[in-house]
Amino acid sequence: MSPPVSPEVKGQILSLGALKFSQSMIIKELGKRNIKVSVGTVSRLFKNHNNGTANPGTSDPPVRKKRRPTVCTPQIVKKVKKFIESDNPPTQIEIRRRVGASATSINRMIHKVLNERKTKKPKVHHLTERMISQRRARALNFFNLINNESFKDILTMDEAMLPLDYMNGKRDFFYESKNPKERRKVKPLGSKAPSHPQQRMFAAGYDLRGQTRLYVIPAKTKVNAEFF
Repeated sequence: MSPPVSPEVKGQILSLGALKFSQSMIIKELGKRNIKVSVGTVSRLFKNHNNGTANPGTSDPPVRKKRRPTVCTPQIVKKVKKFIESDNPPTQIEIRRRVGASATSINRMIHKVLNERKTKKPKVHHLTERMISQRRARALNFFNLINNESFKDILTMDEAMLPLDYMNGKRDFFYESKNPKERRKVKPLGSKAPSHPQQRMFAAGYDLRGQTRLYVIPAKTKVNAEFF
């Protein structure tokens, strides 16, 4: 704790502050008079004298920086809510351009004010209008087919093309010594696969009793309705 300041020194500090002297100028001026004070002492005296104001030598309150008005108004929030309620909502960049707010404000409105979160849509197959009409026409017939437990005899199958590699059990890397003198003079070469590797078709299925075995379809086989 710093020692108390005498009334004479306190009067000199306040008088210099009234003359618009800064704290460093006050300390320098008192040093010429063989009076040593610290910056904290000068600051504490001005705070006590000015009743809490931090500006030395003046009683005027500090000028506060004006804060920009917020854009998170009920009207803007209502517009953002209308955008995100769509099944195919625009991006936040597009919402920012239409609303006239910053990206941070749009993000805060969605996640904080509206309490919404971004969720990925489940992936489904694209259905054309023809496919939709076919499913509507055949759904009832298929239900009648399996309604009397005849689904026990239903077998579903599918086929897939699997490409074969050309590595023949060989790795595409090798180990080499860190010592340059012990390294191989002739390095092994790695063969690249052709642009169109050989493929083989397989088929498999399952029914109520379980899965079938894996069927290898011979090459150059035409998979038509009769073969299937």
